[in-house]
Amino acid sequence: MKYISLILAMALHVGCSSGVIVHDPARGAELIVTFLSSIKTAAGIEMAYEWTDDRLKQEMTSNEFGQAMESLRKLNAGADISLTGYETFGAREEMVIYADSATGSGRLHFRFSLAGSKHKDYYLLSYDLSDTGFDTRGIYNEYEEPIIVTGI
Repeated sequence: MKYISLILAMALHVGCSSGVIVHDPARGAELIVTFLSSIKTAAGIEMAYEWTDDRLKQEMTSNEFGQAMESLRKLNAGADISLTGYETFGAREEMVIYADSATGSGRLHFRFSLAGSKHKDYYLLSYDLSDTGFDTRGIYNEYEEPIIVTGI
């Protein structure tokens, strides 16, 4: 038992000092679902802005963010959004959540960049929309089942 404790302590020390960041894809998805659900109202958009990373707040005022969310909703035209996968980048405290929707005028693809880690929680760093999709840049994984956010 003494040896097992020693091995576990050494493994924890090596793991913590190796520069590997631990991510929680389920938590990231949960936050994006909350984010997308909240932007249906003006009060929700304000709440969503408060959840953004400080770097995003330096680039966009609350009013600019609100206008961008209204534009996102208009482009999505009330369609359901499916979170399909996530991407991590090794030693970087960033995770990307990918999503898409089928609108009346075609397909929209979303990329939500989250700053943080499992132990620090996540904040929205940036988001992108595209009608052609996105190339992945890190370690990409699909969610076992798409996570659906209705009527955005």
